[in-house]
Amino acid sequence: MAENKTNQNKFSMDFIICTNDALWFLECEKYIQNLYIPDGMHIHIIPIWNDISMCHGYNIGMKQSHAKYKVYLHQDTFIIYKNFIIEILRIFQTNPCIGLIGLIGADEVKKQKLLVDSWEYGSVLVCNGLSERAVSFGTIGNLYRETDCVDGMLIATQYDILWREDIFKEWDFYDRSICMEFRKHNLLCVIPRQKQPWCIHDCGPSNLYNWVKNMTLFINTYSDYFAPETIANSMTKELSDNNLSQIRLYTDEAEKFFQKKDYQSAMETINNVIRQKQIPSKKMIDMYNLLAIGITCQTNVFFNDDDTLESMCFKYTKARFLLRRICYNIPLNSDETTFLNQLSLDERTYITRVGLTYSSK
Repeated sequence: MAENKTNQNKFSMDFIICTNDALWFLECEKYIQNLYIPDGMHIHIIPIWNDISMCHGYNIGMKQSHAKYKVYLHQDTFIIYKNFIIEILRIFQTNPCIGLIGLIGADEVKKQKLLVDSWEYGSVLVCNGLSERAVSFGTIGNLYRETDCVDGMLIATQYDILWREDIFKEWDFYDRSICMEFRKHNLLCVIPRQKQPWCIHDCGPSNLYNWVKNMTLFINTYSDYFAPETIANSMTKELSDNNLSQIRLYTDEAEKFFQKKDYQSAMETINNVIRQKQIPSKKMIDMYNLLAIGITCQTNVFFNDDDTLESMCFKYTKARFLLRRICYNIPLNSDETTFLNQLSLDERTYITRVGLTYSSK
């Protein structure tokens, strides 16, 4: 375990966020600030900016924190359950053998199979850029359920164990790895019972560029827990069929058309990817939504003479964030309200329908 800090605050919780984008970080922060905080509880938010890997960044955050309880989360994870802190404390205080809590997870060691986004327990609201949906994996009857691994969108801990930055130097399998490290210390990983999802994971499409490489590294690192054939068993059709380099080329092609204002050709390029049932890139999805607005909506905010793809993507994301905050009764400041009021009814309706399908019901 990491060295205990002598002044560690037993009734404090720090939220540690690896981030590379101020807009996304500040939005994540808004939801944390909107949570109910128990009397006497101290809350701090620790951003780790533009780090080289998730493990390295989380270790920096751990060393900066003096809180007993830590929540490691992505900048695109928004906590919508206001009693989140209360419930996390209740689970940890129920059983001192619980090391970490995730929101979705699976028994991958028991079943000897690692699959992309194939979870068995928990629930979450997922936004892939084209729609938002509630995903539930089975029923948890008790306060929590033990599991082998959890998804890294959010991991809460009550003990400090170092993240394996010496091995996992990118953005995959850091979450499964920390679960194995807690397991080595005879500490449990659990998923809580959630009557409704506690978080939105606004993750966009899955980025699988380095998944297979890091999966192999993970299984080799924890070979005491995995049989050699686990690698072969874990090679899914989804991964083997994805021509990731081709997606990059399609994205570049669509962007060139977009920048030249040849919007029809840009849309045809993106639709070609969708027809082939390939996973589009995040930038491709942003372009698709902007093009749909340009084709179907009266536009006040988008497609002005001085707009670039980057400026429109920023405005689209900002509008989506602010409309979602209204759904969850999180106040807007005057500048944010003024920005939303600039949207035409068509623009506002499209963004709500596509990006906030679940929360707007």
